Amino acid sequence: MTQAARSAAPEGRSKPPAVLPWQHEDWARLGALLARERLPHALLLLGLPGAGALTFAEAVVARLLCAVPPTADPLAAACGTCVGCRLVLAGSHPDLHRLEPEEGHEQIRVDEARAAVAFAGLKAGQGGLKVVFVPQAERLNVQAANCLLKTLEEPPLGTLFLLTTHCPARLLVTVRSRCQRFALRPSGRPVALAWLEAQGLPGPEAAARLDLCRGLPLDALGDAAAEQAALYADLVAALAALLSDGPEGDALWLSRVAGERTHATLLPVLTLLCEDLLRLCSGGGTATLAAAAQVERLTPLKGRLTREAAGQWVSACYASARQGLASGLKSDELLDALSLSLHGVVGRMLAAGGEGKDPETARRR
Repeated sequence: MTQAARSAAPEGRSKPPAVLPWQHEDWARLGALLARERLPHALLLLGLPGAGALTFAEAVVARLLCAVPPTADPLAAACGTCVGCRLVLAGSHPDLHRLEPEEGHEQIRVDEARAAVAFAGLKAGQGGLKVVFVPQAERLNVQAANCLLKTLEEPPLGTLFLLTTHCPARLLVTVRSRCQRFALRPSGRPVALAWLEAQGLPGPEAAARLDLCRGLPLDALGDAAAEQAALYADLVAALAALLSDGPEGDALWLSRVAGERTHATLLPVLTLLCEDLLRLCSGGGTATLAAAAQVERLTPLKGRLTREAAGQWVSACYASARQGLASGLKSDELLDALSLSLHGVVGRMLAAGGEGKDPETARRR
């Protein structure tokens, strides 16, 4: 991928990106930094893509390269009509460099990092600020991250590094320490629902999609929501089979259910399902519309699963999430480990004679 391609704006965009309704307070915080000319030389935006973190970052890039001085109106978005804005939209701004993985690669490698360092040392083509934009900083491999350290610490005058990530733990501590963190607030449910309805989704469907996508509005609006609903249903059937088969069942059942899906794709939906089961086993109702849609299939599970076992399933999902961040295991290895954990919970529950009973009831038996 060439530097020009790395500098390209997302295809089909005819105007600068606008911040989303739940991001207005974050935009105001950033505007205050611009007004005081206190923007750091390296800014690390922390937020989830499904909540609009990349949209916010693109809006920041556009504003920084807009020819209208930010001190004139710190809260204003990029004008969209000046030379700088037109160049950003065309993907040809000489003072913008996107640091991303080469096509066909998952990681940002050292060669791409060296190109970004070289860009930082160039004279600004438009006479203003130069921006090195790293949309998925967690993809920097160790060599690439180390290559950036000196420039991140002492960038050339008039150069700003803007990094975004949903997982700061994957960044080297030395990279994080050289950046000022800017955590984006999560989207509140009422605001997210109102926005989804404004995009044309009926209220109940918007709520169900938001549940399945763990409160991430952009994911809820896209095709991911339908895929998540299908996955939720598949997992309900798989857990029913797991309870029926008991210890003699397939201990690596989760990999079979996953198919081509990765651990990162499957785990949030499985966690939501296990949390729904825990609520049901604790005497609560279906807390999510995802569960309500499957209530006829979930209710029999409630009668065969103890509250303690449901809680252990939830804990296993949380542990698997932590393991995925810290262990470096591959997706299939993580799925197999989680399969064994959930399978073991069922075996222990049945061995204790606790099917369909709370632990206290099972002990009295």
